[in-house]
Amino acid sequence: MAQNPGRKKQRVVIWTLRWGNPYTRPPEWQPAVLGLQITSRTSEQPAALYSLKKLGDGYAMYCEVHDASARARNLPEATKKKIRRRNLARRIETQAPLFKAELFAREVAAKSGYFGSEPA
Repeated sequence: MAQNPGRKKQRVVIWTLRWGNPYTRPPEWQPAVLGLQITSRTSEQPAALYSLKKLGDGYAMYCEVHDASARARNLPEATKKKIRRRNLARRIETQAPLFKAELFAREVAAKSGYFGSEPA
């Protein structure tokens, strides 16, 4: 997959110092999140958050990377149907190889809107 050279990859890194045990809550007098810092690179570990951290206090450092340039992959309907037919043929081949052609034709005919009408 080729990258567009004129377009910069935008990345947002969110560092949080929050309660580390997902099965318990922090003590009542302490917040669930002690600190939050937003940077652009994962190599920038925030010293301000590390200064809040104490050994054995139950809080952990979390790093979430959000890529702003990543988009959801929306395929055309014809491509989806082609992939569905290919996967159906593969499933039938592993389960009943002797009856592959008959079972494939029966399944595609029963759900022609989902698989489409083209052969595999």
